[in-house]
Amino acid sequence: MPSLASLGLTLFCLLGHTVSQSFQSTSRTVLDRGPSGLNLSPGAELYVANKDGKFDTTIAQRWSDFQNPTFLGIVVVANENDIINTIKFATKNKIPFLTLGGTHGYSTTLSKVQNGIAIDLRKSFISVSVNSAANTATVGGAALIQDLVNAVHGAGKQTPTGTCPCVGILGAALGGGIGRLQGMHGLMSDNIISARMVLANGNAVTVSATENKDLFWAIRGAGHNFGVVTQATIKVYPQQNNGNHVNGDLIFTADKLEAFYTLLNAQTPLPAPLSIFSLFVKLDPAAAPVILVNMVYAGPEAEGRAIIAKFSALGTVSTLVVVVPWNKLSDTAALGLGNAVCARGNRKNMFGVGLKTINIVAMRDIFNTFSEMLKNYPDTVGSAITIESFSVQGVQAFSDASSAYPHRDINNHVLLNMAYSDASIDNAITNYSMAIRAKFQANTGFPSLKTYMNYGRGDEPNAVLYGQSKLQTLGVAKKKYDPSGVFNAYHAIPACN
Repeated sequence: MPSLASLGLTLFCLLGHTVSQSFQSTSRTVLDRGPSGLNLSPGAELYVANKDGKFDTTIAQRWSDFQNPTFLGIVVVANENDIINTIKFATKNKIPFLTLGGTHGYSTTLSKVQNGIAIDLRKSFISVSVNSAANTATVGGAALIQDLVNAVHGAGKQTPTGTCPCVGILGAALGGGIGRLQGMHGLMSDNIISARMVLANGNAVTVSATENKDLFWAIRGAGHNFGVVTQATIKVYPQQNNGNHVNGDLIFTADKLEAFYTLLNAQTPLPAPLSIFSLFVKLDPAAAPVILVNMVYAGPEAEGRAIIAKFSALGTVSTLVVVVPWNKLSDTAALGLGNAVCARGNRKNMFGVGLKTINIVAMRDIFNTFSEMLKNYPDTVGSAITIESFSVQGVQAFSDASSAYPHRDINNHVLLNMAYSDASIDNAITNYSMAIRAKFQANTGFPSLKTYMNYGRGDEPNAVLYGQSKLQTLGVAKKKYDPSGVFNAYHAIPACN
């Protein structure tokens, strides 16, 4: 008969509670790179924080300054053994650690890591190589999305990626990996063939459909919970439309909100090559907020232009349609804001929600609340509310059981990016953001809440991020591969029997 403790743990897993454990080193352990300490290779670099917790290097700068982790030291690893030895040292000395790749992670759960060690992959794990004959690409653990796009496009291929060029490939893919080409080829995680990773016990393993199959299932949707992925091999596909994309940028005044979202809802589910981003944003600090719409069609030019024309006919301030190669899309899409968003520093106070349909009455209320925040707090002028509307055809071509990713029916991913520099307004902006998120959550079109894990705030129940039906299997994998929870800093999954 199971014990009360085991029954309680199982119930804990099934109810989908988050793990609130803090990962703070209790002492300022001296970091020594030698054999009695970290035992690093000659090619590795070690940066140690001064008494104020600061570093004499810019590599410590993350994308966001909001509720960040802090580190005793940063280990810039040169090879897999450096990762293994750093993990062994950290676990032996009970020091928390995080892996650095794109350093775009913004979940508030990351702030639970205090006085930790950063394992920096950005020197030696950034390669991308394409095997055109095999239709595969192999990517390093810290390679960025634009690195992948450049290499794959140059080889005459394409593959699903995220939309922000400076995000780490695997950081995105381990959480699912949504993006513009998902309607054609599925999620980024659906296209992982195999991965090399270092586990909590320091062992390096390969995971695939034939090796460590349970772990392979788990890392494709919840991968941050199970180890450091140093390399992955992914599928690539023959280029469509000669690698060209039709990009349309449309600006609507606020009075067109109802007409625009009515038309957008009418297009759902979107055609496989189409993605539509709609942003509430201030393009001119002195003017009123507008609705900036970016439409990208990864198919024939005439088809793309015809779809964009339907929306432009609603009446725009401006409409700009161009055809660009895939590797230049981030320079062009949404008036080039994708690259601007990559700027590091300042506070990014973030929230996410998944929608089946867009409630038009709620959108008007949300627009008004957002406009009020911008007026009352001018420092937030660089903020945006983005709805990323993607096709789900390619995503739903993969079965729900194929991986840990749970939300193959989300048509629209909401991302609140409240950007500002003044830390004294954190509480006020958080309150505005929570009010806006609540309006979205009350009108998702789903019977229960769903949020793409990589867009999670960090205060959501795990069932919202990982799906109720996935939690028990994930918890069992967690107990097998990370029973002590050393990889619990990013939307942690509790170990289950």
